[in-house]
Amino acid sequence: LLLRSVPGLLGEHYKRFFCSYAEPAYIKRRKMQVLVELVNDENVVMILDELKGYCTDVNTDTAQAAISAIGRIGRSYSDKCLEILTGLLGLKQDQITSAVVQTICDLVWVCPQCSDAVSLALEGCEEVLQDSQGKQALLWLLGMYGERVSSAPYTLETFIDGVRSETSLEMKMELLTSTMKLFLCRPAETQDMLGRLLHYCIEEERDMCVRGQALLYYRLLHCGIEETRNVLQGRTSDPSMGVLIGRPTEPINQWVSSFNTLEPLKHCSVETESASRGSPEHLVSIPKPNTHLPDKLDCRQLEIVNSGKQ
Repeated sequence: LLLRSVPGLLGEHYKRFFCSYAEPAYIKRRKMQVLVELVNDENVVMILDELKGYCTDVNTDTAQAAISAIGRIGRSYSDKCLEILTGLLGLKQDQITSAVVQTICDLVWVCPQCSDAVSLALEGCEEVLQDSQGKQALLWLLGMYGERVSSAPYTLETFIDGVRSETSLEMKMELLTSTMKLFLCRPAETQDMLGRLLHYCIEEERDMCVRGQALLYYRLLHCGIEETRNVLQGRTSDPSMGVLIGRPTEPINQWVSSFNTLEPLKHCSVETESASRGSPEHLVSIPKPNTHLPDKLDCRQLEIVNSGKQ
């Protein structure tokens, strides 16, 4: 708390917070949190070198904490940190690779300029990953940057072939979204596997969340490739935006009681109703749902959508 309120206060004493071998894991994690706060232009190389040594610690939690600390430093020194993270992928160790992929997933969200280097580093990661969190992070990255990863369709096909034995709900939903996004940029390579995945999720999957998401994507494809692209690849919000942007300038104690409640929606509905009352031109017609869309999947529809794009 002191370092966050007075940045640079202990910057020259960063070596005091290096971890020693015999210290407990929770002390090491706390020291690494402090080191992240101490980073500046003069000591960033030394601190990163020290954290890099912790990434191969025999304690899994310590190694993952070090990798996460490098990712947080990467928000300000992305090039130096990406070099270390991509180098760790070359170790081909399950726990390290999983932590690195998850850290890279968070880093590219804040630093989109890192996407080119990340795309080159993703080749072959699927052969090492074993845990669900790491696989989900890899699927998200392939969905976002699969156009630049040459092996992306083959990697997704491996996951699709094993979807029947997959027990994680989050994995199946992430796989659906990633395959849809890759279909939009590489349709010829992804069309067949997308059809197989949608067929399984709609006709055989028992989980209603997965089936509902598959039906959403299937019906979205019937609306056209551009509509699908607008929904899945639309403009994202700026991650630097705060949650209270646009809030009227008023004391917090006047609106804090309604925070995280439905109270603001009530005011919006009252204003909308008063503005539209007596003005037919303000009435918004609600489109009727398309009742002609079949509930059963016909994979030939994907061919029609793809040929329409070409």
